[in-house]
Amino acid sequence: GSEFQYIVQGKTEGRPPALDLVVEKQLLDGVLSSIQSGLVQSAHDLSEGGLAVALAESCISGKLGAEVELSSNGLRNDLLLFSESQSRILLSATADKADELASKLEAAGVPVIRIGQVTATQNLTIQVDGKQVLAEGVDALRQVWEDAIPCLMN
Repeated sequence: GSEFQYIVQGKTEGRPPALDLVVEKQLLDGVLSSIQSGLVQSAHDLSEGGLAVALAESCISGKLGAEVELSSNGLRNDLLLFSESQSRILLSATADKADELASKLEAAGVPVIRIGQVTATQNLTIQVDGKQVLAEGVDALRQVWEDAIPCLMN
């Protein structure tokens, strides 16, 4: 199950995704080497809450925005945005290092999908198959994130 499933359905169930240790090691080795080479501007795991939460938290911590365009590849939007599947990391790089980062990761056997760009707009926008599914200011996202624990305590 996932955080999203718990919030929406009030339960967590299902089998966890299989972890391929060889793939996980390739990913971590490739990312670590890229960080050590100075190619990575930021990194965020896709565990609790999946891609959408990682994007929001990255925008909040960086005080920046992002414009993201995703292809569903046949997945429902909730799975695409909130899946907590294994061996995925959200990375950012400066524009002048993005191609080098992608090449280095691919050479290490790590698949790379470019999903968008960081912006100075303080807004997070996400499109799936050309349709906007999220457009929110980073300040509003920050408020929801900061109020999560007090809200649960009430």
